[in-house]
Amino acid sequence: MTDLTGRRYLVTGASRGIGAAICHTLHGFGASVVGTFHRDAAAAARLSRDLERLTMLQVDLADRADTERMLTAVRALPPLDGIVANAGIMATERFADFSMLTWDRTFEVNVNAVALICHRLADDLRDGGGIVTVTSTDAAIGSFGNVAYAASKAALVSLTRSLANLLGPRLRVNGVAPGWSDTDLADTDLADTDLADAGP
Repeated sequence: MTDLTGRRYLVTGASRGIGAAICHTLHGFGASVVGTFHRDAAAAARLSRDLERLTMLQVDLADRADTERMLTAVRALPPLDGIVANAGIMATERFADFSMLTWDRTFEVNVNAVALICHRLADDLRDGGGIVTVTSTDAAIGSFGNVAYAASKAALVSLTRSLANLLGPRLRVNGVAPGWSDTDLADTDLADTDLADAGP
C-alpha cells in the first residue's frame, strides 16, 4: 500500500466531486492536505471534519488578487510535496450566446490560476515531488456546449507539457483527463446547448 505519511499536498477545488475524492485518497495514504474551495463552505467544513489532516482555504481563482492572497497563505505553511490543480469551471452556453466575459473567467480559473500557482510554488516543492493537472477529454475532441471550457482545457494540456519540460526531472508533471463524471460540474442541462441539435 502507498505510504504518504509526512508528505503534504495542495489540492485546488477540494470541497466536492473529484477534488474531495482526491483529498480522501491522499489522506487515506497518510498525507496532509491543503485544500481550496470557492463558495461551498458547508461542504468544506464537512470534509474538514472527516479528514483530520486537512486544512481548507477559501479562494476565488477567477480573482487574480485573491489567488495571490491564497498563495501567500500556502507559502507560510510547511513545504509541499505536490500540487493537484483540480479546480475548474464550465459555463454551458449555445455558441450563438458566446460571451468574452465567460471566456475570460473560464481561462482565468482553468489556465491562468494553474500557471500562477505552479510558478509561485514550484521552487518550494520538495525534490522528487510532483504536479498533477486535471484536464478533460474535451481538450482533444472539443465541445458542443462549452467552447470556452474545451479551449481552456486544451490550453491546460499544453501548459502541463511545458511544465514537464521546464521542471523535470526534479519534479514530475502529469495531466489526467477524466471523461464525463458524476459531479456538480457535470450536472448541467444539455438541452440548452447546441448538443441538443447535433442529431443521433
